[in-house]
Amino acid sequence: MKARVHLGYTRQYAAPIVLRAGEKVRITRQDLWEERYLWLWCVGERGEGWVPDAFLEVSGDEATALRDYDAVELSADTGETLTILETVNGWHWAMNQHHQQGWIPVSHVTIT
Repeated sequence: MKARVHLGYTRQYAAPIVLRAGEKVRITRQDLWEERYLWLWCVGERGEGWVPDAFLEVSGDEATALRDYDAVELSADTGETLTILETVNGWHWAMNQHHQQGWIPVSHVTIT
């Protein structure tokens, strides 16, 4: 699916968390994105960052990754065309024309 960026976005974290299915993390806080999507701040062996709750099996303040996950965000300029590969918790996993991939908020793009 194609989309056009209508509001530019700059990634927020230089070294986001990367998880592999089965890895354990510690949950240190949580946030409701747009007051409805639950994201958990996780600390693991390979960094820390926000992880969608659906990607984790949670037990108290610890969790196990249910799938591979990379929290890298995609910086994009207004007018840029993206290919949407997945949508989770108010964010698109997208690829730009240079084949760079990352997360961008749904609110910043229009499906074309």
